[in-house]
This record gives sequence, structure tokens and C-alpha cells, in this order.
Amino acid sequence: MAIIELKEEALIKYGNSRIFLLEEKLGCTNANSLGKYCKLDINFEEIKQEYTRFKFAVHGNFQPQEGQKKRDIFDIWQELFQFYGEEYKETLHLAKFFLTIPMNTAECERGFSLKNRLKTKARNGLYTTTIDHLMRVGLTRDIDMYAVLQHFVQKKQGNLQIYQFN
Repeated sequence: MAIIELKEEALIKYGNSRIFLLEEKLGCTNANSLGKYCKLDINFEEIKQEYTRFKFAVHGNFQPQEGQKKRDIFDIWQELFQFYGEEYKETLHLAKFFLTIPMNTAECERGFSLKNRLKTKARNGLYTTTIDHLMRVGLTRDIDMYAVLQHFVQKKQGNLQIYQFN
């Protein structure tokens, strides 16, 4: 029984200092905070009330059972937002903010690299909208190019035919 209480006590304390630090930096609580620049609609008083319950919900419902493999973190977040979105609204709102921040600059670097390949000295007359469209296609990985071409043919030149090679 003492082990469970120790786990509960540790779980209660877990992450609280980070919440206070985030409130200090993002919550407009001091003159040097990011809050005056970053207008987030975050209710830290509500987060403080929700966070302990949230930790217990995650710990109790998302621990792998014996014999099960570890679950994918993206699936866990999706379930948290789907099933606990109303109960832990502010906590998940804060989590959503941090989950949207890129962890590295790789995607941005890919964008600059693609732009440099598209807009060369030989093609400096491309319109900004054309470059934008080409970059969207180039940076989107899950795109059905056959459907795009078919749409183009139907919209622009109905007499062209597209052959699909399998």
C-alpha cells in the first residue's frame, strides 16, 4: 500500500514546476514574459486544477498492460483529445499549442531548398502564385498526382488523355 501512495505522491508532484514556469513565461505574469508577444488564450488557474486529474487519467488509462506492446504516442494524443477534450479542455489546449511547434527545422529547410530549385536564373519570371502552387505540390507527400493531372486535363484541356502505368 505504501508503494501505491508513493507513486501517487510522485505523480501528483510530476510536472507541476513546469506548469508554473510556463505560466510565468506565457501567462503575462511578469514584464519579461513572452505573453505580451504571444497572445495565447490559456487559463492557467484552470490548468492547475485539471492537471493532477489529467496525470492520473493518462497514467491509469494509457499504461501498456502486461503482454501488450507500447502504444504509439500519436495514437495516445489522438485518444486524449477525442475522449478527454471536454474534461481537460485547458490542459489539452496548452498541449495542442506545444504539439504544433516543430521539433526541428528540417521541413523549413526542405521548403527553402525546393524554392531554390524552382526559382533559378533561367526561371526568374515565375509568378509568386505559380511558385506557391508548385511548392505546395512539392512539399505535400501524400498527394495523388494522377488525380491532380486528371483534374488539370478536365479543367484545361479536355482533349488530352492521361495514361496510368501500374
